Amino acid sequence: MTVNGVAEWDVSSVKTNSSGVYRETVMIAGAWISTFGKSGYTSIVYPSGTTFTLTSGQHKSMPTMKMYRKLTSPTPTITGTLYVGYKLTAHPGTWTSGTTLTYRWYANGSYISGSTSRSSTFTLTSAQRWKYITVKVTGTKTGYTTVTRASKATGQIR
Repeated sequence: MTVNGVAEWDVSSVKTNSSGVYRETVMIAGAWISTFGKSGYTSIVYPSGTTFTLTSGQHKSMPTMKMYRKLTSPTPTITGTLYVGYKLTAHPGTWTSGTTLTYRWYANGSYISGSTSRSSTFTLTSAQRWKYITVKVTGTKTGYTTVTRASKATGQIR
C-alpha cells in the first residue's frame, strides 16, 4: 500500500505460540501498525494493563502481547412474576462450553447491592417496587476475553 505515493506498508505474517502469545520487540511511531487477526480471537492485552501513545520520532519496546479467544455470549433474558416477594430468573443463553457465569442485578440502572452471584435468580423486595429490573451476565474462561451482556429491562415491579 502507498501513502502519498510512498510505499508505507509491509505485510508480514507472524505466529503466536500455542497460548496465543506473540512478542513484538520494538514499535516506532509511524512505522508500525500491528494488526492481529486470528480466527476466533478478539483482542490484544498488554499484561501490565498500560496504554501509551507514541508521537513522531518516539519508539518503545513492546511487552509480550496475548490474543484472547472470543466467548460465545448471547443477550440474557429475564422471566418471572413482576411482584415484590417473587423470584426472577436470568436465562443467559448458550455460552462457550466451560464458561463461568456471574449475575449482577439492577433496578432502574442502579446496581442492587449484594446481588452479584453465580445464582441466576433474584427475589424482589419492596426496594424494587415501581422500578424496572435488568441483569448483567459476565462470562469468564481462561484464554478468553471476559464478556458482560445486559438484558432488556422488565416491566415495572409492583
